[in-house]
Order: sequence, then structure tokens, then C-alpha cells
Amino acid sequence: MCMPAGHRDYTIEYDVSLLLAGADFVGQFIAPVLLPPATSGFAPGTMANATGWGLQTVPNSLPIQLQWVSLPLISNEECRTSWPSDWITEE
Repeated sequence: MCMPAGHRDYTIEYDVSLLLAGADFVGQFIAPVLLPPATSGFAPGTMANATGWGLQTVPNSLPIQLQWVSLPLISNEECRTSWPSDWITEE
């Protein structure tokens, strides 16, 4: 598994990881994910998929099953005005 150097267990910065698996790992419910180039830009409103085992409500316990949601992307400005200022950084 590959985690960013800036990851910390108790913050939301760099809260992402990648798992590199061989071709024999693919099956009925498992498929490769194609990532866009890092230089790609996506307009606000573009639909995106997010997956994870994160909290759905607070307080709560973490789900056992991987969760999935499709949601529209928002602009950086909308993000900054929607979340506490110390949660949003340039990273």
C-alpha cells in the first residue's frame, strides 16, 4: 500500500492511499481504477465517485463494508466556505 508522506492518522490531510495488486486480484467485484493525469482539471458539477471506510455521521463507528457514493465536484472556493478554515489547506 502506498500512502502519502504527509499522512497522519488523526487528520484529514493526505487521507488517501493506493493499493497495487496483480492481475490475479481482479474478479467479479474487483476491477482496476484508471486515474486521470495529475494535470487534469474538472469543472464544478462534474460527477465523481468516492469510496472508503470513513464515518458517515459523527459520532459513529466505522463501517465494515466499503462505502461508495457518486457526488458533484465543488469549486475550491465553495469548499473553503463550506468547511472550517483549519481543515482546508493548499496541500
